[in-house]
Amino acid sequence: MLCQICKQNNAVTFIQKRDGRRNEMMPICAACAEKLQYTDWSDLLEYFLNTSRQTVTCPLCGTTADEISKTGLVGCSQCYVVFDRMLRPSIERIHGKTVYRGKVPAVIVNNLPEEKTAVEQLKEKLKIAVLNEDYESAALLRDQIRKIQREERNK
Repeated sequence: MLCQICKQNNAVTFIQKRDGRRNEMMPICAACAEKLQYTDWSDLLEYFLNTSRQTVTCPLCGTTADEISKTGLVGCSQCYVVFDRMLRPSIERIHGKTVYRGKVPAVIVNNLPEEKTAVEQLKEKLKIAVLNEDYESAALLRDQIRKIQREERNK
């Protein structure tokens, strides 16, 4: 994501603007943040004061905390585990949560069988009852179907 001010560097932080009812998040790079004298780096400072950034590197891809703070990009999925304390506050601020619940792809949703209505379910049971020559149950099911259909028409 590019900085909204210079439109050249990758954004590494967000400035939150509150305008009445609206909240806007403006992504900015480190250089523009310095120019604006934006110093709300508390998340990163707390992390760096408690951990030496030269010693913290991702064992999988070799990305360092310094690289993440400069570019705003992580190297791999393992970086989220290694740099959790550094990344979590920003992720929560941007997304509101840190657990991915996921979405169901449209291809799957479109191919899911539609839920059957109560009437459709009763009609299937009615067919089975008739095939089994269970006419008493079939009569009860027929009456239930008619009752539901009447109620739907009267709505």
